[in-house]
Amino acid sequence: MASLIEQVRKRFLEAIQSVNPPGRWKVLVVDDHSKRLLSAVLKDNDVLQENVTLIESINTHRGEQSLEAMYLLMPTTQNVNRIIDDFSQGRKRYGGAHLFFIDGLPEPLLNHLVNSPAEPHLRTLQDLYVNFAALEHRIFSIRSPSFFFS
Repeated sequence: MASLIEQVRKRFLEAIQSVNPPGRWKVLVVDDHSKRLLSAVLKDNDVLQENVTLIESINTHRGEQSLEAMYLLMPTTQNVNRIIDDFSQGRKRYGGAHLFFIDGLPEPLLNHLVNSPAEPHLRTLQDLYVNFAALEHRIFSIRSPSFFFS
């Protein structure tokens, strides 16, 4: 039986490798939660070896670049609004956007995204369903303390 850690690692790597912009290089944009999940199974150097020039936080100020960006994010209203802001008001923060959500993107957020100024810049939109931390070969945590309370 395959290790849960290896399966999650493979899922992240396949997503990163699937983004092949014309210039070969890309930027990875993450939120704090997605970065923690990614770091649990991959070192930054492993990610950078996949033609990623920079790993940026969606929560910080980011300059405009001609490179395409791969967003690896939680499917939240705040994150979707930040993606839209990256391509609104004449701004084009990246050459294109490849969106990978670590959980399912709710339909209202999908509609908001595809009916926004960001839509012409979207190259990929995929749900990865890896919103859990692989702790050991057969142990994972969803890291949600609220599940223990009623």
